[in-house]
Amino acid sequence: MKLLRKNTFKKWVFLYSLLFYFTLTVLSQPNTANLHEENSQLVRDLSGLNWKMKMMPPGEGEKKGLHLLPPEDIETLVWNVAEVPGDVYTDLWKAGVIEDPYFGRNSVKDQWVQHYEWWYTKQFNVTENVKDQVVKLIFEGVDFSCDVWLNGHYLGNHEGAFSSFSFIITDYLRISKARLASTNMLVVRLNVPPQVNALVAGRKTPWFGDYWRDLIPMGITRPVKIVTSGKVDFEDVYANTKLNKDGSADVNFEYTVKNASNEPREMSFVASLKGKNFESKTINFEFTTRYKQSFKKHTYC
Repeated sequence: MKLLRKNTFKKWVFLYSLLFYFTLTVLSQPNTANLHEENSQLVRDLSGLNWKMKMMPPGEGEKKGLHLLPPEDIETLVWNVAEVPGDVYTDLWKAGVIEDPYFGRNSVKDQWVQHYEWWYTKQFNVTENVKDQVVKLIFEGVDFSCDVWLNGHYLGNHEGAFSSFSFIITDYLRISKARLASTNMLVVRLNVPPQVNALVAGRKTPWFGDYWRDLIPMGITRPVKIVTSGKVDFEDVYANTKLNKDGSADVNFEYTVKNASNEPREMSFVASLKGKNFESKTINFEFTTRYKQSFKKHTYC
């Protein structure tokens, strides 16, 4: 599709919107696509000050069984309070464990922090039935390497400070109307960060410079969310734009849809394209397609 440019390239910003008909749900990359109706999926943000953290020598946390903490356990109540999004150094400073790493030469004193693994926990309750739905645990960013458990079930590992990642947790949730029976325990181990910047260039924030050269950044740096959707949803949405010499622009929508149900689904899509920081006509288009099980990638021009 083409859209005539009405302003300079620096101001060429779009707002993309996608909508599933029926009861389907969209999950898209940040700043790429937004829902017409935000309520078409249930998003629960686990961010806040009600996380807990604990230091362990490398490899010792799992040996001691921290990943197997019972969901309703109260042991973590005596751990240090932590905030997500955030970072290990700030959490330790607020807890009085270290001095302000941004003041004077305190960063030199705090270098010991980067030689340990840090365990973060979050307890939450689920009381609503998720039958015929898919529940995902989404991490928008962790610096740098982590392992994740939910209620003692190992979900997986991720490396890379700039990429989001997710796990399907539908089968591992504890769901009940009773408080204790509905309690879930999310455990995240932040592994000892890499010590050589060149080996992780492009995947981690550099830690050398005039001031912040002594501490290697680490932490759950972006929000953690639980997203509940139907069994068919977007795995990825991307809008590829090209500015032409005649002042028009070509926009290609690429999207990946996952059908987690046991039967093919026919779906109708509606999308709109409009300027975000300048006046323009809204371009609407729609199409219908049929999806079998698993993933399918499409491009709409």
